[in-house]
Amino acid sequence: MPYALLDLIRKFSHERYVGILIFGEAEGGKTSYIQKFIRFNPDLKICYIDVQEKVAAQPDRSFILHLTPKKFLDWIFQFFPSDPVDLCIIEHFDFLFNLWDSLQKEDFLHRFGRIDRVRFEKPIIAILQTDPVLENTIEKNMNNPQNIYRFEELEVI
Repeated sequence: MPYALLDLIRKFSHERYVGILIFGEAEGGKTSYIQKFIRFNPDLKICYIDVQEKVAAQPDRSFILHLTPKKFLDWIFQFFPSDPVDLCIIEHFDFLFNLWDSLQKEDFLHRFGRIDRVRFEKPIIAILQTDPVLENTIEKNMNNPQNIYRFEELEVI
């Protein structure tokens, strides 16, 4: 049964943990889908963070080689708005995720799945490319997989 992204956002707006992870194949239409979702929902206040753009804007990009999952989340939170929003979307950080080993990837999934609404009140969607660790996490039913969705499972907009 396909998931409606708007329904997921509404659901996670009332949950203790606000991280939603969506993954799918490279060049599979995830970015287009998110852009279309943003256009079709002008009533939602959406914060969109393109991690590649944020990294490219840094004078010294070598810092990414030292970003652990915790440090990455701390770094990315500085770009979250102080004004209220309905949703934040983080995209284009596959290059960093792919630098991490399996344990670091699992650590990221655990940390992202445990972002408490005390830290950020509204849902946060992270978009990633398919990775064996993501597939295994769903299959093993670990790290709160209720927050991890395959892109193919989303309802067509």
